[in-house]
Amino acid sequence: MVQQPWNGHKLGLQGAVQRWNAALAEAALTAAQIPVDAEARAAGLARVQWAGRFQEVLPGLVLDGAHNPAAASALVETWREIFGAVRATVIFASMQDKDTDAVLRILAPIVGDMVVVPVRNPRALGVEALSALARARVKGVRCRESGSVAEALALPSPGPRLVTGSLFLVGEALAHLEGGRAEATAQ
Repeated sequence: MVQQPWNGHKLGLQGAVQRWNAALAEAALTAAQIPVDAEARAAGLARVQWAGRFQEVLPGLVLDGAHNPAAASALVETWREIFGAVRATVIFASMQDKDTDAVLRILAPIVGDMVVVPVRNPRALGVEALSALARARVKGVRCRESGSVAEALALPSPGPRLVTGSLFLVGEALAHLEGGRAEATAQ
């Protein structure tokens, strides 16, 4: 049983939830009696990467595929741990079958500005519906619509930016940043 978060060496992933995950991984190795020496464990935890999970791809540009309330809560906690009270320009999309209302309510305290974008997926929530929902749930901030994540990333931002709400959106952002084009998916 894990009773406290990892407090050993550096972790490659940021946030309290990842320290708990690291402690769980350590406990699993121990319980399974898998022989991995302490130096190798520490090196592995320091180098671990997880695309789209509080991934700072450029200074002040974070990608996180948080698409449900639990992930949104972990994202907000990590955002505050890293950026303090600084609010984000949030580039957001969501799927129709997700609890977008709850995700937006949870994200609201860290949103300084919001840009909603479409995602090339038939399950995506339409930009107009998403924009109306965002305006209703994230009060007191400017909410804009953009034609794509690439266009949204090109907009000026007064501070750090956060791309979130969908793993599909994060995939499109990564493809754009890497110079490619994300493919539409039927999932």
